[in-house]
Amino acid sequence: MNEKLSYAKMLDIPESTSLITVKAPKKRLFKKSVKKVKSPKEHEEVKKELIDKINSEPLEEIQEENVKPLQCQKEDCSSQCTSVIHQAKKKKGKIGIVGVQFVIIGVLLLLIVFTNALLPNSAINAFMNGNIGSSYDARTYQDFSPVLKGGTVYQSNVYSHSVNASVYSACDGVVESVSKLEDGTITAVIKHSPNFSSLITGLDYFYYKAGDTVLTKVPVGYSIDGAETCFADKDGAIITGWTISGEEVKWAV
Repeated sequence: MNEKLSYAKMLDIPESTSLITVKAPKKRLFKKSVKKVKSPKEHEEVKKELIDKINSEPLEEIQEENVKPLQCQKEDCSSQCTSVIHQAKKKKGKIGIVGVQFVIIGVLLLLIVFTNALLPNSAINAFMNGNIGSSYDARTYQDFSPVLKGGTVYQSNVYSHSVNASVYSACDGVVESVSKLEDGTITAVIKHSPNFSSLITGLDYFYYKAGDTVLTKVPVGYSIDGAETCFADKDGAIITGWTISGEEVKWAV
């Protein structure tokens, strides 16, 4: 066995994988007497020619330089990948900034609640409420000068209105509540500030409902037997020790 034949066997090419077809000569109706027809090749002869042909072809060698790692085939792949990485970093940075903003907002809200509850007159409270668009009214009863008409002071903490007369609010304000008692009379609470309100009892008629604004120069109701007015602080406690001069209330110093 020669070297070429041995090389063919090393490739593990079985004989059955090479289909050898020997074409039979066509039969002619009229044979030419002059031309001699070639006899077909023998099976073994054709097989030998095929093996020689395979052995004669050079084997392509796989060189290391031809083996390249898988790479992006686009020219701008590197720039695109870099852009994607930068975008991911930017998104991550944005999420971090948004988180910090939420934390700051939460701290400010807690600070506003704290100052409203404990420090209503603080500068930050006035600043924040002014920027939000609604000013917080931090006035106490001592910041007001109530006016009471047509009555007398009773026990230094209750003002009695005249009978069969219109009743006025001592200060401008907003009606907080209106309720009718079992005896048929009406009680109204008027809020002048978050820290100061007035209570009117014994009314037979009241002209407003909760949420309405009332003024000192416009009657709020009418009393047949005479109504009474007293004042309360932010906790609802009745304010005592005040006097009246003419129609103006004087707070105790």
